[in-house]
Amino acid sequence: MFCLIREKGAPQVPQPEATLWGRRDVRQWSTPCVAPPVQVSPYPYESFESLMFRVAEYNALGSARVALQALGAHCQRPSRYCYKHLSPLLSIEPASLAAMLPTAVDGDLHILGHQLLRERHIVRCASRFCPTCVSERGYGPLEWSLAPYAVCADHGIYLVDRCACSPRRSLNMFRHSYFTCVCGADLRNAPVLTASSAACKLAKEIRRRFRQEPDEQLDSVFPILSTWPEDAHFGDFLDLMICLGNLARGPRGLSLHLSQAVYRLDRVTAVFENAAHILSNWRGGFESAYRIANATVYGSRAKSDDQFPLFRARAERYLPPLVYRWLTLQRS
Repeated sequence: MFCLIREKGAPQVPQPEATLWGRRDVRQWSTPCVAPPVQVSPYPYESFESLMFRVAEYNALGSARVALQALGAHCQRPSRYCYKHLSPLLSIEPASLAAMLPTAVDGDLHILGHQLLRERHIVRCASRFCPTCVSERGYGPLEWSLAPYAVCADHGIYLVDRCACSPRRSLNMFRHSYFTCVCGADLRNAPVLTASSAACKLAKEIRRRFRQEPDEQLDSVFPILSTWPEDAHFGDFLDLMICLGNLARGPRGLSLHLSQAVYRLDRVTAVFENAAHILSNWRGGFESAYRIANATVYGSRAKSDDQFPLFRARAERYLPPLVYRWLTLQRS
């Protein structure tokens, strides 16, 4: 996720009478900002990264990075000025741009897509996408920017965040196009993993709650969620997913995922799959969920029960009070 504002103290370069949006002109006239001649309208719930790549493509620019330079913008933390700066240049309503970028509210609380989230819920410096979605639609939805989110709700496959040329490096906005890696590989042909049926249902549930769509009888899929408090924020629901996904990883895994944004899909995938498995089999009781997650880890139920107090103490420390209270109130 990015926020873009003009750099303070940047030298003012005179603009030509007729600005041409070619690569050579962008390098020469990137400051002050210039509106692109071909305006691009965002799709519903499209991510800002996807929008900037389409702006670059429709205006014959080399990459989203070049488009940002042409807008006189630099990657910094979000601010309300960002929306006022980019809105007239892109001919997009400030409210639409505000929904694409996280806006700091108080401390580590942010608003993204009209939902209240925490810093650990947002992917800022990495890219994710579903190869099938990009091939069919040509853009990416905003929920791919949620750190705990790992599965495409439409195609039932895990998202991709790396290229085979560099398995340890996440994709970013510096690549040539939305579906092309810096090495030239077509990311639409990247190998994908099929998610379990439970993970697909969880992905649909997260997307429904994030977009505030009407309930499509998903409560019958996860009966335990029928008691989820109505006054809980969407970020609280993501914290619940993080907690359930780390039940088998132990207190250290929970502390890591609740203290910072863990966005590498090789780590998020296992957490997402574990959370989906627990929700599908959980009928009540925090300790019962712990036993389900560790059924294959500990040889006996007694040993699992001995480890549970350590995890519960760590959950009480890191989870929001509303989420922890809901967990402890569940009864088997």
